[in-house]
Amino acid sequence: MVAHEATSTLIVAQIDTQQLLSCRSQRSVIPSRGAVVARANEGPLPPWRDMNEGIPGTGRRLFADALVRRATDGGQWAWLARRVAAPVRIAVHGRPGVGVATVRAALVAVGLDILDASVGSSGAGEADIGIRVVAEVAKPEDAGLPFALAVLNKADLTGFGPGGPLVTASRRAVSVAGLLGAPTEPMVALLAVAALDPAVLDDTLIDALRILVGEPADLRSPDDFLTCTHRLSREVRQRLVDSLDLFGIAHSVVTLRANRLADVIQVRAELRRVSRIDEVLDRIAPLIAEAGYRRVLAVVDELQVPAITDTEIATFLAADDTVLARMAAAVDVVAAAGLRVDPADDATAHLIRAVHWRRLAAGPLGALHRDCATAIARGSLRLLAATAGPGCAA
Repeated sequence: MVAHEATSTLIVAQIDTQQLLSCRSQRSVIPSRGAVVARANEGPLPPWRDMNEGIPGTGRRLFADALVRRATDGGQWAWLARRVAAPVRIAVHGRPGVGVATVRAALVAVGLDILDASVGSSGAGEADIGIRVVAEVAKPEDAGLPFALAVLNKADLTGFGPGGPLVTASRRAVSVAGLLGAPTEPMVALLAVAALDPAVLDDTLIDALRILVGEPADLRSPDDFLTCTHRLSREVRQRLVDSLDLFGIAHSVVTLRANRLADVIQVRAELRRVSRIDEVLDRIAPLIAEAGYRRVLAVVDELQVPAITDTEIATFLAADDTVLARMAAAVDVVAAAGLRVDPADDATAHLIRAVHWRRLAAGPLGALHRDCATAIARGSLRLLAATAGPGCAA
């Protein structure tokens, strides 16, 4: 997905369940359309959290709900629903000293389900998604565990090349990605935690930053900052270094100097921007959608064989709400990958959508995206049939 500046609006497409319930039959609820809507990231709770926690509106939740409707005794159907709806598990691992714990803390702060890792363990074997943390350079041991994304942490320390340290880190991330064979995104995890954890920037640190606006200190190195003559106590200066490092201190001071009325909210917003946490989340969002869809496929695959002799299971797999929930989960995947699914709700649109995605399914796609395209085509045909069905408006 495309990285956005802090002033931009981050758009994530997802299924609008409120518009999926217009036609009913005695057998099931038939969505009137597979609408895709844009949701803006306007508050502290980002759209990625919706994807991971299965808040109603995602295809994975719709599929879990379809399973729950079959659960009358808390047996197999309820167990399958819990499997599908459980948060996608993410393992974050890396060599000592690269900031793994800080990256984990930043991702936990935005609501992602990060596996706890004891000393010497990465949790990678239990995870749906693996994230490798590196700093400065990648080493041979960084390729030892499976992962889908690499984070080049401590991007503020990569050097002052053209454009500054973050631009330099972005260039270095390209070479790291080539070495690791995985997409790599620069990040300053320390500043992401400072931006997201309200306990970090307390009144004492904000007051200290305001003092630095009017009384600059030596920021050439942490030692220079701690030992220079200044009315801020060494203890407060040490807290600033531990919480923000020099890069974060400098950006916070610039923010407060540019706007003397700026408060902690503006400072946190600037720290979030330069931490590049949103760019990292842009990379994670498609991985979460894909992991959720794989869970749906796993359940469908498990039910295929018993469906041969079990009428109830066979009915579930063929039901409209099941087919359309799988379509919604597929739309989550392709939308997170930056593709558009036409949300129009009429017979012509359903037919065009079905033909378009059926053609894509026959093209040079990977197995997962081919299955997504097929699911969207199949669901569109169900929606087409519903427009002409008894009791449904065209």
